[in-house]
Amino acid sequence: MESLIITLFQSRDFAHFKHLETSSYARHMALNEYYDGIVDHMDALAELQMANGVAIRCPKSIEIPDVDEVKYFDALATTLNKLSKDTSMREDMRNVIIDIQTLVNGLLYKLKMLK
Repeated sequence: MESLIITLFQSRDFAHFKHLETSSYARHMALNEYYDGIVDHMDALAELQMANGVAIRCPKSIEIPDVDEVKYFDALATTLNKLSKDTSMREDMRNVIIDIQTLVNGLLYKLKMLK
């Protein structure tokens, strides 16, 4: 779960940089909505981990990949889809992952369909 939390922090920074790079208003706004919206979900997931007695360790650095945002968020959506089906996970944690999945899928729709 810790690697997912780190990935979500990375996704926030990735979206913010892509938001600043794009010349498309629709992409600019969609990415802004994502990086603003993901923070509460990241906190909720991290706090549930800590409530289970699992310490959250700060990584030394978070690398921002040089890839297309659709490709990046498609990969994240695939990971979230797998995790959301893990019935061995606590229900409250799975619900947060489903909320994140909804946010990512909404972003992907906007990136793919709105110009």
